[in-house]
Amino acid sequence: MNLFMPGKSYLWWFGWEARLTITDPDLIKEVLTKIHVFEKSQMLTRFGRELVGKGVLTTDGEEWALHCRIVNPFFHQEKLKV
Repeated sequence: MNLFMPGKSYLWWFGWEARLTITDPDLIKEVLTKIHVFEKSQMLTRFGRELVGKGVLTTDGEEWALHCRIVNPFFHQEKLKV
């Protein structure tokens, strides 16, 4: 069974933390637009910063909002077509 098919969701464990992976575009949009409801794991923010530095994936709150404003123009349709 391929778990990475669009629309599939599944639960898995990363150490002591349960993770829910979603691939449905509507659910992903829901999560990404409600940043104050869905918290990032401390493991992601702590170890992720060591791997990729500070950015949208590894920050929260005002710092996250700043990074989103910075990268937002790069995801407009005109830019993505190129």
